[in-house]
Amino acid sequence: MKEKEEAKKLRILHINAEKEYRGGEMQTLLLSKKLIERGHQNIICCQPESGIEKECNKAKVPFFTVKMKSDADIIAAFKIMRWISNNTIDIIHTHNPRALAMGFFIKLLNFGIPHIYTRRIDFPLKSGVLSMMKYNRGADKIIALSNSVKDSLLKGGVDENKIVLIRGGIEKERFQKKNLSYSIKEEFSLPNDAFILGTVSHLSKHKGHSLLLEAVEKIAQKGKNVFLIIVGEGPLKKELKLECRKRNIEERVKFAGFRKDVENLISRFYILIHPTIEGEGSPSAIKEAMICGIPVIASDIPPIREIIRDKVEGILVKAGKSEEIEKGILSLIDNPTLRQKLSQAALKKAEKEFDLDEAVLRTEHLYYEVLKNYESYK
Repeated sequence: MKEKEEAKKLRILHINAEKEYRGGEMQTLLLSKKLIERGHQNIICCQPESGIEKECNKAKVPFFTVKMKSDADIIAAFKIMRWISNNTIDIIHTHNPRALAMGFFIKLLNFGIPHIYTRRIDFPLKSGVLSMMKYNRGADKIIALSNSVKDSLLKGGVDENKIVLIRGGIEKERFQKKNLSYSIKEEFSLPNDAFILGTVSHLSKHKGHSLLLEAVEKIAQKGKNVFLIIVGEGPLKKELKLECRKRNIEERVKFAGFRKDVENLISRFYILIHPTIEGEGSPSAIKEAMICGIPVIASDIPPIREIIRDKVEGILVKAGKSEEIEKGILSLIDNPTLRQKLSQAALKKAEKEFDLDEAVLRTEHLYYEVLKNYESYK
């Protein structure tokens, strides 16, 4: 898409109501920073003492906090509206379901400000009148990060004319610029002959970490010197550490936590495994591994099939089956030629696709298109 010069720079309010700092929050902050680079004013409304508040502080991105207790927190919506009344805003862009609810309440009071919502995962929508009103009346347009997300919106009853497909991009240069002074084996005290597996995601049930631990246990029992680096935080961390002890693999599994230098880790993995059972959108970790030339083993679910083809750019395994993950890992350990073939194909695709600047430009263009229907902008 050709970049379109627009006369007016915009003032954009992003609302993100998550407490934790996960993929969606990273993408919210990254979009804001990119739009600021393009000359737009951006401010983020977030939860007090949230992960994104801390990251906004570090990145010097403007923000203010409002405690948003639930989707029905009208008091929080009024606080945001009070802020809007004292500031000039052209666009409201919400980034998670609770934030969508805030945008819905604001729109109900006819503030005359366009509302864009980004839907990042393909979980089924909640049923009920209020849910449908939030989606069909609360937002002018809904950005779906993948066809799978779009399909889940359509199945949930969302008007197709409201949905715009904008695939998420990644910071390619960041992941291709290797820090030669960093050693993953040194940081995690791994032996020289360690075969390093890695996974990057929020530590929650549907991400499938337990399945991966079972696979690692069985592979180690077969005499393979595998080590697993788990990158991310989440409510399942203590449970996963306990499972490692029960499986007697605690020395083989390293919990790296949340990492701002995740590119250093991903680029040193021998294989990235993404064992999600359900609830994906367009996982950045897979794309980031691909741009690093790292082979990927991932669950064979619709959003991931949009990124990699089985045995072309990676290996797809049946979701929820640890034996399939084990089989996939062993096939790559034992076949360096196949690893190299998948790596080259993945890198080639990643270089052509997953463009972050393109995604930002398309989002910016959507803002202007929606604004055309509002008298306040004309």
